Amino acid sequence: MRHRGFSLVELLVVIAIIAILAGLILPALSRARESARRAACAGNLKQLAMIHHMFADENDGYWVPRMIPYHQSYAPDLGCWSSFDGPFVYPEYMTDHRVMLCPSDIEYGTWQTLDAFMRPVHPSWQTAPDPNPVAGLSEYPVTADYSYVYWGYAVRSDDVAKILDMAEFGKTLDNLTGYSVNWETRMSDIFVLKPSTGEEVTVRRLRSGVERFFVTDINSPASAETAESVVAVQWDTVRTDNGSPTEYNHPPGGNVLFMDGHVEFERYPQPEGSKFWMLTEAAALDGVETFP
Repeated sequence: MRHRGFSLVELLVVIAIIAILAGLILPALSRARESARRAACAGNLKQLAMIHHMFADENDGYWVPRMIPYHQSYAPDLGCWSSFDGPFVYPEYMTDHRVMLCPSDIEYGTWQTLDAFMRPVHPSWQTAPDPNPVAGLSEYPVTADYSYVYWGYAVRSDDVAKILDMAEFGKTLDNLTGYSVNWETRMSDIFVLKPSTGEEVTVRRLRSGVERFFVTDINSPASAETAESVVAVQWDTVRTDNGSPTEYNHPPGGNVLFMDGHVEFERYPQPEGSKFWMLTEAAALDGVETFP
């Protein structure tokens, strides 16, 4: 009995069916992979919350201070970077540096090794005054904002609801006009002048009890608990400028860690006054490319 092979038309039909199925399946696989990465990212932020809380328990309620680039020469006005100070927590509280890395970050592979994470301490820090966590060390862990941004200050969403105010907070907290947050000032509250109202507001360093300044109803016991859930403390690198995304780990949004330890994912843009203020149009239109 003679066996007939596939005709050209039949072969083309099979190829077309395979192409259609691939077109349906591959995007779903990509979404599933990103969903898993986003969940892993949220897990990282929850671990970082535990680190901050453990540190606070042993340091009068204060959260980890802002990061100092100890590979640079000591100076009282040396500006902080937008993350927490690694030598205060590594390796006692943070045992694995990779908790700093979002699996969706395009530079995820760059910082995988511990060698890439460490930098030499500048000799001038050996005689720098306290608090000096690198005294006696030859190298230190650089906990820069690889994947996550941390300012160490509690920002009220209504203080950054307007574009001009958001820009002013960015210039101050991200050290874009001088070094407002530096080695000398990072342990204290700072002040920002809101252009929209002319009001000078106190921006308080993160510490236990700071959420009470977010309470809107002092007669409600539940208000303090609610307040903790709206204080954003660390988040995915989400940077936009002129309304266009320039850097996202999870386009088009990000995971945000709140003071009570829970993590939420939201998309850009969020409404004015949202607790996800780093995902609002004010953040995108503030003219500050690296903020927030």
